[in-house]
Amino acid sequence: MRLLWLCLLPGLWCAAQETPEPGTLTGIVLDANTGEPVARAALTLSLAARPGLSIDELPPHHETITASNGRFRFIALPPGRYYLRARKAGYLLQHYNPRPRATGAASIPVSAGPAPTQVEMRLLPQAVVSGRVLDENGEPVERAHVALEALEYSPLGRQQLWPTQNTATSDLGEFRFAGLPPGRYYLWTRLRPTLMIEDLPRLRDPDVEIETDYVPVYYPNSPDIEGATPIDLEPGSDIQGLDIRPRKFPVYRISGRVAAHDVPGAPTKLMLFPHQSSPLAALAGPRTRIQPDGRFEFAGVPPGRYHIAALHEGGEGRNPWLWQSEVHIGKRDVTNVTIAYNEPARIACDLSIEGDDSDAPTRAPIVVSLMPMEGPIVATPHGRSEHRRTFAIESVVPGHYWVQVSGRPQPDSWLKSIIFDGREVDESGLVLQPGASARLTLVFAPNAASLAGAVVNRDGETVPGVTVALVPERPNPTRRDLYPTAVTSSDGSVELKDLAPGRYFLFAFDHLPPGAHPDPQFPKPPPTPAPPPQNEPRRRPQTQLRPPAPLPQ
Repeated sequence: MRLLWLCLLPGLWCAAQETPEPGTLTGIVLDANTGEPVARAALTLSLAARPGLSIDELPPHHETITASNGRFRFIALPPGRYYLRARKAGYLLQHYNPRPRATGAASIPVSAGPAPTQVEMRLLPQAVVSGRVLDENGEPVERAHVALEALEYSPLGRQQLWPTQNTATSDLGEFRFAGLPPGRYYLWTRLRPTLMIEDLPRLRDPDVEIETDYVPVYYPNSPDIEGATPIDLEPGSDIQGLDIRPRKFPVYRISGRVAAHDVPGAPTKLMLFPHQSSPLAALAGPRTRIQPDGRFEFAGVPPGRYHIAALHEGGEGRNPWLWQSEVHIGKRDVTNVTIAYNEPARIACDLSIEGDDSDAPTRAPIVVSLMPMEGPIVATPHGRSEHRRTFAIESVVPGHYWVQVSGRPQPDSWLKSIIFDGREVDESGLVLQPGASARLTLVFAPNAASLAGAVVNRDGETVPGVTVALVPERPNPTRRDLYPTAVTSSDGSVELKDLAPGRYFLFAFDHLPPGAHPDPQFPKPPPTPAPPPQNEPRRRPQTQLRPPAPLPQ
């Protein structure tokens, strides 16, 4: 990874002349492991489109199939930047990138004229993981819930386990995961498949002092991630015989009463999910019915920190997430828990565009999502403008949130500020109290900045397929629009548009996990001193991003 400091100014961008003369793209698709040609791979070529376009505005795409020698050809292409995608059984679904293991898609600039643009695309063979789930007697467990998870970055830029794939075991206790990219994974299973069979109250055995039961475990047999054995996969790996043999651990009970359980729209079921679990593990957690008198009980709960919330069943009535509570369980049962009802909050949203005081519809819809600052992200209140300047987010569960904004009201605009009840929203987020009626104002400004340049190594050679990332001089992980990324194209060039003007650090990463660079703990080079601000013109020559040493090929 390499670093450059820069300052972006409003309206700063670089444009290129275009011509209507068509171009041609040719190339070959190879196996990344063997170098052999890949025949009959399905290719899709799409012209790069500006974010925020509707489906009707997207340009048409081109399709073809590789020949027996792996070669392909696209003709009569309008000049521009394209993205190439390949699909073939036994391989990963991939976008073109000269570095096959990279996560981003590299664009391909196609020039006008008869001289074709040529590329070489290498496909990674899929990795496969298979095994069985067996009980303490070695008997197969049918319909056990099995998931493959990986450590990834959450929308807040923090690492946590996220589900990659999930399945249920067969009648032989077998499971199989295919189509896996290289990386490190953790295998997780739950013997009680609560997504299929509802947990009902279980009687306590009076002769048992401490109850034991099967609890969710990580491979080979650990109730927490610290004791799990990771599974490292390379392209084409086929790891078989991963047998999980869960055993029984001490478990406890949580019981209590649901307040306001008899009002219209009240829930009839509750679910329990660990505080630091992945969304899939959270939604697969224990569930129980609420009795007519409002009582409830969860059985077979291992020690830990949990949230209890109403099961989100949708439909009419009140938002089920308005009933919830937090519980810490140690080495004893927890009783007399009250699931409180929270009066919902409402947020009125306004869109403001500097220099435009009209009420005219916006060109593109804006989506505002409230992301919980704590716990797994299993419910995100949101509102959509539908091209209007005013809209609302209804029935919001009181709590601590940060604001995520998707879309721009018009081309070349940028999100200048987020105002919550007259206060600028910073990295601390916003807090909604029960029954609150608040106002959120999104202030957009015209003349967004743009950045164009190239990544080169010490020898002056362009470096394709690396990820370029901006980090604001003043970090604010809750403003994800201030952390844009792009992948250098096949000629090493890169372009970032619709940027908020300001002072940034610029990095070039050989490999950047999605969502990682807002994390202050993610390793980066030490910042170089920022030059003093200067009055710069609205347009300037392209910037070359020169790393001090060659990047690995």
